[in-house]
Amino acid sequence: MSRCRRCDRSSIFVFTDRFGLCARCRTVVALDLTDRAAGLNECIELVDTSKDLPTRIARCDEAIEHLRYIRDTYERRGINVLDPPADDQLAKLRWARDECFADDVKIKLDSARRKAGDATTAEERADAFAEVLDVISEHRPQMRAPSRLDAYQAEAERAIQDAQA
Repeated sequence: MSRCRRCDRSSIFVFTDRFGLCARCRTVVALDLTDRAAGLNECIELVDTSKDLPTRIARCDEAIEHLRYIRDTYERRGINVLDPPADDQLAKLRWARDECFADDVKIKLDSARRKAGDATTAEERADAFAEVLDVISEHRPQMRAPSRLDAYQAEAERAIQDAQA
């Protein structure tokens, strides 16, 4: 006798597939996963291609929500539909979210270096790097691993000290 992992129906007439789903639930799950996979793929593509930080972060967050739903709705019931599992993909996506912030700081730091090179006064050079420190302080609370910005912060602080010396 089989028992469906989604609806808990069981009898001698209930047959389940390799995921432990009855025919009725198999259709519902297939439709749901098709929609979620399309949304997840779209989010990941935009994270990879967009230059706009708010768009990249919003799409990371949306992809994380899709994976959490799959984990909580299916994988916790023993319906393993992703390879690698959702928790592994969530860890990679959280790292990618932090990488979006780090990329933004790196772009700002490169811009500050150019501005400092064109600056005519020490104050202008220091101000260019002070903007980087402002961006870092905005991003840190939103990151899971804010220590990834430490090297950029140290470089900006050194550049400000050099400009003021």
